[in-house]
Amino acid sequence: MKYCKILSIALLSLVTSGTLLHGINKVEWNFFTYIQADNNLAPFAAINVKDMQKVGSTSDVNILAQWDKPSDNMTYRYKILQNNMVINSSINQEMGFFPQKELADSMTWVKNSFPANRYALILWDHGNGVLDRSKKQHTSSWLSLPGISKKYWRDRGILYDYTQNTFLDNVGLSSACAKIKTTIRQNIDLLGTDACFMAMIEIAYQVKSSVNYLVGSQQTEPGLGWPYADVLSPLVGIPTMSTADFGTAIVQAYSNFYETGDNADSSYTLSTIDVTKIQAATTAFNALLKAITEAQLVDKTTTNTGVKLARANTLAFSINDYIDLIDLYDNLTITFNKLTGSRNTKKKGSRRDRMALAATAIVTAVAAAKIAAQATIVSSMTGSDYSGKVHGLSIYYPANYLVDASYKKTAFAKQTNWVKVLNSLR
Repeated sequence: MKYCKILSIALLSLVTSGTLLHGINKVEWNFFTYIQADNNLAPFAAINVKDMQKVGSTSDVNILAQWDKPSDNMTYRYKILQNNMVINSSINQEMGFFPQKELADSMTWVKNSFPANRYALILWDHGNGVLDRSKKQHTSSWLSLPGISKKYWRDRGILYDYTQNTFLDNVGLSSACAKIKTTIRQNIDLLGTDACFMAMIEIAYQVKSSVNYLVGSQQTEPGLGWPYADVLSPLVGIPTMSTADFGTAIVQAYSNFYETGDNADSSYTLSTIDVTKIQAATTAFNALLKAITEAQLVDKTTTNTGVKLARANTLAFSINDYIDLIDLYDNLTITFNKLTGSRNTKKKGSRRDRMALAATAIVTAVAAAKIAAQATIVSSMTGSDYSGKVHGLSIYYPANYLVDASYKKTAFAKQTNWVKVLNSLR
């Protein structure tokens, strides 16, 4: 989740109430930020919205927001103007009761009120990557029990509402994006996650049928999150830029903001992922799993030792079960390359000889998987803490080899042999 920083903020009057004329002409972009700030990040929401006002909507770009604030029992929908913002509509109920439906409904408002050629949807809140909150301590109806004790909380998924004690799980994210695709009659051009740990192959795979590009961080985000004025300025300046170029501009703005000065953070990460290529990367990953499984049939101990060594040498993030996928591939190559030269031509067919051949097959499969994964990464930037070790895409690889129950429900887990291989490595 974003770092919690203690701030004393005198909230300025950011809003001008009134009726906003709906967009008549279709603009090039809708940049819509879904702000779930009914939690300890609320002060940062005000800062970020104020930052959006430095740019403001134009004739080509609508800057829009749906904002859930703590303790007011309302949900607000705004069009952000330069140095101002206007309430477009409001809902006499807080967000957070039904996260999946509310997210999908918000984009219905965007589409009907402000038609556009392209859509950027930014999910603003805490995030915790592919894992969803454990329900072991709850009944099946726990989501409808706002009074549940905070001691049961495990921050998982994304869009946490501390009043309703709800969040959007990964199945819900997939379903909401699918509904949004139907509403806007096209894929979401860019899904941004101004939240922690969301730049994962599993997240991209979860939304692959309804999203073109994903922007997210592999690591935690600083409390200020995205620098919205710097993010929006390139888009407003060149609204016809490609979606890939806009994703790259977001990553560059984020890097510039956290690289030096008062906001410097040596552990920042942000990347843009081409979701349309994630299926190819997943297919190549599954081929690698097949090579590992076949090597286990030759010599399970040697194979497992090699895979575990590669994992141990791979960079892990603040959630130790999340690691950099490209770094894993590099370490698998190093580890199994050492075994490829152990062939004994005088004893063809021996276990040692067969293991060398199996190791060669793993190295070949890793090379193909790495190329496919790199093809998904449009842009990636990191602070000095991760230079050379972080490449833009993470994967869940539990350090203790015990697979979280929520992970098994993901599309990636169901449609690859990853869980099976993880269990075989225990």
